[in-house]
Amino acid sequence: MIITKKVKSKKSKKSSKKTSNPVSKKIPKESTFMRLYREDEEQKAKEKLEKEKAALAAEKEYYRKCKIIYQYMVKLDKRLNETIGGGFVSWTDDTNFKKIHMTRNEIEKMTKANPKKYAGRHFAYITVKPFHKEHGEKRLMFDIDSWMTAFITIYEIKKDGTFERGGVRSANWVWLTDDFKITKFTFKFLEFMMHIVDKNIYSFAQPGGVSLQFIMNRLNEKKIDFGDVLQPLSGV
Repeated sequence: MIITKKVKSKKSKKSSKKTSNPVSKKIPKESTFMRLYREDEEQKAKEKLEKEKAALAAEKEYYRKCKIIYQYMVKLDKRLNETIGGGFVSWTDDTNFKKIHMTRNEIEKMTKANPKKYAGRHFAYITVKPFHKEHGEKRLMFDIDSWMTAFITIYEIKKDGTFERGGVRSANWVWLTDDFKITKFTFKFLEFMMHIVDKNIYSFAQPGGVSLQFIMNRLNEKKIDFGDVLQPLSGV
């Protein structure tokens, strides 16, 4: 028979000693300077994040509008090719806004043949050019965001049936993306602008043109009544 003897384990002296807990140490109080600095950095980081989110949302919205405009421009381009081509002539006193497919040389030949009939009358030479396929690309003179341009030049027939080649006044502009919120292209709007230029209410032309919004601001300053001429593009 084997007899076992229980041996009491001696407590380690080291274990009996109280160990210091680094967590229990007091954290130094944050100084006013450090608190203000930290809060400033946190605010900057928050503002930066908000700006990045806003920029992404704006970019997404911009391309959404671009897709709508592009689809509209494809149909409009086809319609313009079938109706006016590169440009047309219209007498400003013609209430029907008849679109005449004649060059300026052909017009002058006609007016010189019968100067008494045409002397004093005005005609407009109007061109409309879409460039939706190149939208977003750099082009000479034109804004990178432009979708199409329109140019109106007014001519006055002299007593001998001739007219100044440079015209008496003119205006040109482009449609930028947000300009379609003002109005899409319509012949009604084009006729309205022809009379605006003819009456010298607005007459300003420059290479590349100004935005449609620029012209609207000038006309609003003169309290021009647009009636039912403006037709914003749906969805933009």
